[in-house]
Formats: sequence, C-alpha cells, structure tokens
Amino acid sequence: MNMYVDDFFSKERFLRSVCTIPQALFISFLAFLAGVSFVFVLREFHVFHGNIVDVLLFIGVFPFLVLAALVDSVHHLLPDPLLLCALVVSISTHLIIGEPIIHKLVYFFLIYIVGTIVSHVIPFGRGDVKLLAVLSVCFAHPVCFLLILLLALLLSAFYSLYNVFVDFFDWKTEIAFGPWLVVGSFIVWGLQLVYV
Repeated sequence: MNMYVDDFFSKERFLRSVCTIPQALFISFLAFLAGVSFVFVLREFHVFHGNIVDVLLFIGVFPFLVLAALVDSVHHLLPDPLLLCALVVSISTHLIIGEPIIHKLVYFFLIYIVGTIVSHVIPFGRGDVKLLAVLSVCFAHPVCFLLILLLALLLSAFYSLYNVFVDFFDWKTEIAFGPWLVVGSFIVWGLQLVYV
C-alpha cells in the first residue's frame, strides 16, 4: 500500500515531466499571487462582493488547476494527484468554514458517474470528467458548473476553428479540454466574486 501511495504522489505522476519541481512551485506561487492580486484589486475598486469561502477556494485551488492545465496542454492527461489536492483543499475549506458539504459531494459523485458514462459515448476524457467533478465541489451552485462547461466548450470551439482557418490545425487535431475548463472556472470565479 505504501508503495502505491509513493508512486501516486511521485514527481512523474504529478508533473509528467512538463516542468521541474522548482518550476512547478514557481508557477503555483505565481498562480497564488495572481489570485491574491485579483481579490485585492476587486476589493480596492469596491466591486468585491464574494464571501470568504469564495476567496479561500479561489486562492487555494487555482494553483493546482493551473498546473493541471499546463500538464494537460502538453500531454493531454490531467494528473490525478493535482486534482486530488484541489479536491482536498476545496472540501477542507468548506469544512473549516462550517458550510454543509453533503450536497457538494452528491454533485461530485453524480457528475463523475454521469461523466464516465458519457465519456464512453463521446470523445471526452476521463481526466476532464474528474476535473469537472472537482469543480462541482468548488462552486456554490450547479449553474456555475454549467456555465463553466458552456464557456469551456465555446472557447475551445473558437480556438479550434481559428487554428483550422489559419492552417495551424487540421480537422482531426485533438486539443486538450482541461485548460479550457480551468479558464472557464477562472472566469466564473471572477464573476462570482464581483456579482454574487
């Protein structure tokens, strides 16, 4: 069992040789600073309307999502350890604040089960399903989850069509969907901090 845990959290499993550990720490630190700066700017311009849970989730989960998107963009593979870390940070933030977590865990398992079934029918990776399930725990409303999915679909479609028209891609080129889910979650988090 211990060998499996050591292998699960190994550097190769985390980063898939995309970057070194110092580079990953630097990227995570930059993502953390970007999250803190974003919240600070919103507060400074008096447009911040989020609560402490939104802020803690944004600052705590976003570095893991950025690293996962980076690995996915290179290898088309979302690392399970990074998604697990994001899930643990999200659940523990909710538990520390004292928010109910049961309905979020129901969303998590429901999205994971339905997504796994759907991934056998359409070309949708299991890592993307896991990322969507983790994001369902992070956000307060299922509408946020659907908005993330819609934004990711639209942004990836525009990106693909643009690259096909400039002859950078052909019609059979596969793109990673995880980075678009992370971009969609960043946009929804920003909207949630400003308007909710």
